[in-house]
Amino acid sequence: YQSERPVFVSVFFSFAFGIIFSVFYFFFYHAVLLRNLRKQKKEIKRLKHLVAAEREKHGTMEERNSELQQIVERVQSRVGSQDDLEPLVLENKETAKITD
Repeated sequence: YQSERPVFVSVFFSFAFGIIFSVFYFFFYHAVLLRNLRKQKKEIKRLKHLVAAEREKHGTMEERNSELQQIVERVQSRVGSQDDLEPLVLENKETAKITD
């Protein structure tokens, strides 16, 4: 006595295995996507910290640059005033030589 399986059993198991495979694939694929998303979030957070640090550094650099600019202007004004005095000193020396 040989019993044959009905066709619907083969079709049922084919669909069942297909559905089970699809569910496993769905969960596996989305687990990979979530892992990549977590990595991207960590990278974004790290980059935001780097940007904040660079902005802070440039802010302090701008303050330092303005301080240096003020110092340079003061030195230039002093040098300029000394340059204005030098011709007078030279003229006084020349007149002193001429009178001697």
